Amino acid sequence: MVAQKTVIVGGGILGCAMARALAAAGEDVTVFEAERVGQAASGRSFGWINASFHADAHHFALRQEGMVAWRRLEAERGTALPIAWCGALCWEEQGAAQAAQQDGLRTLGYA
Repeated sequence: MVAQKTVIVGGGILGCAMARALAAAGEDVTVFEAERVGQAASGRSFGWINASFHADAHHFALRQEGMVAWRRLEAERGTALPIAWCGALCWEEQGAAQAAQQDGLRTLGYA
């Protein structure tokens, strides 16, 4: 049987996560990245590792699982990743609308 060879274009969090999963499954994986790995969109985003902005409860759960996956990766590595787990900044809502947003997040169990 010929070994499967996989090429992934893009070394951001998604490309690296796919490469890691495929390599763990025994695939021969090569990642191509034009810049430094993790330094394009993944390295420049602000506030993306959160679940505070979501379309519905299912989307919230997906985003929250993403946060869990980052922490699981840190635990598997045994060293901290360069992530600042410091909260979120919200400026879209004010007054009662902001309080309603906060209450909705608390109802979903989001700190």
